[in-house]
Amino acid sequence: MKKRILVTCVSLFVASTFLTGCIGPHTVFEKIRRAFHKDYDEYVEFEDEYEYGFEEEPEEIIVGEPDDDIEVITPPQVEKSGIPKAEITKTPAPEEVVMNDVYVSDAKSFVKAIKSNTVIHLEPGVYNITDVLDDPTLSFEVVENLTEPYVGSLEEFDGLELEIVNIRNLTIVCDDMKDSAHLQAEPRYADVLHFAKCDNITISNVIAGHTPDKGSCAGDVLGFEKCRNIDLLGLDLYGCGTYGISAQDTNNLYCKNTKIRDCSYGLLDFRISKNAVFDDCTFVIDEGFSQIECYASQMTFNGCVFLDEAGKTDFIYATTDSIITFKDCRFDDDLKAQVKAAQGKNVLVIN
Repeated sequence: MKKRILVTCVSLFVASTFLTGCIGPHTVFEKIRRAFHKDYDEYVEFEDEYEYGFEEEPEEIIVGEPDDDIEVITPPQVEKSGIPKAEITKTPAPEEVVMNDVYVSDAKSFVKAIKSNTVIHLEPGVYNITDVLDDPTLSFEVVENLTEPYVGSLEEFDGLELEIVNIRNLTIVCDDMKDSAHLQAEPRYADVLHFAKCDNITISNVIAGHTPDKGSCAGDVLGFEKCRNIDLLGLDLYGCGTYGISAQDTNNLYCKNTKIRDCSYGLLDFRISKNAVFDDCTFVIDEGFSQIECYASQMTFNGCVFLDEAGKTDFIYATTDSIITFKDCRFDDDLKAQVKAAQGKNVLVIN
């Protein structure tokens, strides 16, 4: 089997060298990567939501008369308060998270400052993340098995990607509301920032995208995998190779006052993700395939604006186990027609 996969990958790689562009939403590069990580899309074959990894189906509890062979246990002695003596304990107070403030003005300091329980204050300016990444320190297999916080580099098709793993309580913010910090990545196949197994992440007042050329075939601006509780506030995301934001097995993502533009494939790609909410965001379609890809996910758009500067592009692709809700949103005429045609039990429009 391994030999078959290897031969397939080599054949795909050789064929890709003769291609000047990418055809369809699944690229040669993605096929190679997925050959070694088949579980990436296995959820497509399932029909029951409990098989998507959201939660285990509870066992049925049957209440009836006790069996004769069950030992009867005498309850513990109870005081007047009704609390068993053996269970009277003082509940410890929840431990408060102490956040460490770090102020940075260059890419090297920014990457070094990425730690749990940290607020990174970015001075306005350009942060070229690619310039400060050394040789790859991670692989897909290592990332999957890491249990400790780690920040390193992952080798993609045409360069290194910044990989942020197992980080909790991290805020990345530019405090200057009249200006912004600008995060950049040069490899077109790498995400500008990729988070794996992270919790409580906030990014605020930041511009992020690929430079000098817009990406193609792969490489999102922001990528989240197995993450929870993400806040994206006042961002400008552009020039991605695939999508502005991608999320896989990521719950509770909140995005507000954010603009997504100049994307090669589409705007958003969400897979097996619950409770993604977008408030007052602007989405500009320049080119691509399905702009909103939704697989076994829940997405809600409140007061958002969708502008189609490309024309003749598919707007929504949603599996039947997904729910997409548009409330008080504005669409260009072509997009409005597509939304109307897509309305059903899993695509809702509320005005």
